[in-house]
Amino acid sequence: MLESSNNFIKILLFDDAFTHTSQAQQLTNVLKKAGMQVFVNEQLSTSEDSWKEKFYLNIELTDCAVLILGNIYKQNTNFDKEISYSEYQFKEIQNYLKKTSKKYKIFIWQPIVEKKTIDRKQENFVTSIKNSALHDVTISFQESPILLAEDILLIMNSEYSQHVKSKLTEIFFIYNELDEDIAKDILELLDDVVKIEKLCISQNSNQNHTNFIEDQFKHAKMSVVFFKYTADWAIPFVQQFWKLTGGLSSNSQILLVGEKSIIYNQNKTFAVPNVKTLIISEDMIPLEIKIEFDKLSVK
Repeated sequence: MLESSNNFIKILLFDDAFTHTSQAQQLTNVLKKAGMQVFVNEQLSTSEDSWKEKFYLNIELTDCAVLILGNIYKQNTNFDKEISYSEYQFKEIQNYLKKTSKKYKIFIWQPIVEKKTIDRKQENFVTSIKNSALHDVTISFQESPILLAEDILLIMNSEYSQHVKSKLTEIFFIYNELDEDIAKDILELLDDVVKIEKLCISQNSNQNHTNFIEDQFKHAKMSVVFFKYTADWAIPFVQQFWKLTGGLSSNSQILLVGEKSIIYNQNKTFAVPNVKTLIISEDMIPLEIKIEFDKLSVK
């Protein structure tokens, strides 16, 4: 799978009990293990203005919110005795988004839905959200926090990929995050002489960048897949990359570049049309990439 990191996803988490229940704790752990950042909202303070200021700051710092609902419509706020904490916060998020036009997702999670135990007011609150058919609001009755986290990843990654647009460039440079320090040095030298679009790949995430990679490849004169410590990632990746971008029918070159000081890299190659492998010393990599690029430019 062509993947990237999930750490761009920042989630504001709160539950209607304001005690960070066991369900909230389980969900927090699952979200963090999936690579997302979790902000836990604080309890309502005695000052509505100071609470709103902190609450709005949390919204600005995050990309989406998860509101965990129990079955009881409880704990009316100090600011509005007519509605619960959860409904108050839900409305405040919506009010803030209307004022700022910030793109933001809201996930409502009610994992306990036994009809006999649902408070009428809570049921009415959830029903009102359903009937409003808000585009940026998702209601989930999944019992498992893992399944909910998967839904959040799917929706947020899809949202993110819509904003990652390909750019017209000369070199599309791809590397594994384990080689990031070396890759940055190479990119710094290349950036002075050619226009580069880069992509750092994380192997431990669920982010799928297939569409972006396929599109960015079309907008580059040459693509480079670099590795030093990650040969076991790079070879399968470039095989998939080659197939994804047209294989034999492709008109663009892929350059597979390995750093030769690692003995394991010496025989790592992928010999097919439109892919060229270079196993060279780190200090020569920027120059050799530029030479290969110049060859294409004079054709």
